[in-house]
Amino acid sequence: MESWPDYAIVRPGPESFMPEPPKNPASPPDRRPVVSSDFVIAFEDGAAIEKRVSRELAPVDIYQKKEGQDLCDAVVDGKYRILRRLGGGGMGCVYLAEHVLLQKKVAVKVLLPEWSKKPVIVERFLREARASSRVRHDHVIAVQDHGITPEGLAFMVMEYLDGQELRDLLRQEGPLPWPRTRKILRQIASALSAAHAKYVYHRDLKPANIFVVLKPGEKDFVKIIDFGIAKIADENETRQLTRSGMILGTADYMSPEQARGRAVTHLSDQYSLGVVAYEMLTGRVPFHDETFMGTLQAHVFNQLTPPREHRPEIPENVEFMVCRMLEKEPEKRFYDMDEVIRALELIGDDGEVRAPDAGGRWKAVLFWSLLFSLLALAAGAFWWASTAEGARRRVTQGPAEVRDSCDPPAPSGENL
Repeated sequence: MESWPDYAIVRPGPESFMPEPPKNPASPPDRRPVVSSDFVIAFEDGAAIEKRVSRELAPVDIYQKKEGQDLCDAVVDGKYRILRRLGGGGMGCVYLAEHVLLQKKVAVKVLLPEWSKKPVIVERFLREARASSRVRHDHVIAVQDHGITPEGLAFMVMEYLDGQELRDLLRQEGPLPWPRTRKILRQIASALSAAHAKYVYHRDLKPANIFVVLKPGEKDFVKIIDFGIAKIADENETRQLTRSGMILGTADYMSPEQARGRAVTHLSDQYSLGVVAYEMLTGRVPFHDETFMGTLQAHVFNQLTPPREHRPEIPENVEFMVCRMLEKEPEKRFYDMDEVIRALELIGDDGEVRAPDAGGRWKAVLFWSLLFSLLALAAGAFWWASTAEGARRRVTQGPAEVRDSCDPPAPSGENL
């Protein structure tokens, strides 16, 4: 392997937080590769490796029943009959399947036999299923089942979606106009807001993980489809799958704090969403280099080129929003994903900042504001009327009483 892939897990050495890749990644001098595929590279100490792979799962007989790695016509976990292969990579495959009892189409994601025997990989795979199933949202793919079959096959069952990845859409159509970009961003931001509310941080948001669903009557309906390296912030795992100092994610979409191997929060997902927005609007990512590490360095140190320098027709307000999402310091970005959603609501399809929509919530706010104003006016009028009546009585009665008390006594016979 002569070059680093776009997607990697790297444990930096003590000399620098961002070392140059070794000349021969497949055989580093003092470490052995845990995972080596088109998707993931991980180097850890040899002693840790022995502990992680000491427990092996049972042989995956279900694969051996088929030629090569084709599972067509096999029944996974006694419930899901595999119909055809949809896609896959170096670690697993995704199949179209049907529930044998419900006769419902589903997508089944399975690990390849060699990875199903490695506990650390299986645990990461099952954590993806837990993270996805924890977030129930219209724009997050629904995970319906997951587990390990008696044969040792790690699998995940998801809803079946018909459409294409956002990555493929951008390759076909190039930069998208702002109204279309805005619609897609609002859906993604809403899904991420729901994930963050459940303490799930995606950490690998990119167009390849965003699926544009063919949905009758609704164009550009999207779902987040992959939580493969998601972090569940409030989950105590029995096995430490990531370590302090690891670099985890896809280089082109990685936040500066991820590139430095620092703690990842919801603001890291916001940065990645900003990269996706930048790419949708300009047709290119904001930072890229020929090497993986060069791209990480660009995220950390290079100055951002404003989107309007690539496409002047992008509205200024949109450029300001995207640049704020791409701030290198997390505290300078929007406070949370809900604030991003509000910004997307305030910037109209024409790129101009508009008043908040007078529908739904704003109608309720307006109604109660007017009601309380009317009640306050009524109370004020009642108080004024009562005060005025009291003052009038004091004005009419006060002088007579004073006069009675000050008049000299009437003359009597005794005084004469």
